[in-house]
Amino acid sequence: MSKPLLPWDSPEDTNHPQLVWRSKLDDRYLIEAHRIDNRNGKIFAFDHNKNDQEIFSMDVGLSYGAMFGPDVADVQEWQEKVIDFIDNIYNKQ
Repeated sequence: MSKPLLPWDSPEDTNHPQLVWRSKLDDRYLIEAHRIDNRNGKIFAFDHNKNDQEIFSMDVGLSYGAMFGPDVADVQEWQEKVIDFIDNIYNKQ
């Protein structure tokens, strides 16, 4: 199981070499996209109410290598996948 690259309360402008993107959802979930190589990454969702336990992960592509940050379409797809998992699987357990 993975842990977040940055703590929950890290300032928004904090950087990490493997971090492509991060967002918080519902003041409970932390979503991060981690770089694996130039074209591939992995998104993770962590439940902050459960000591940042990993609850979801998925391999993803990084459009254009995400050299200057993630592509808007990539972020939209990642958000949809994580929200679908949280709403339709995780919260129904």
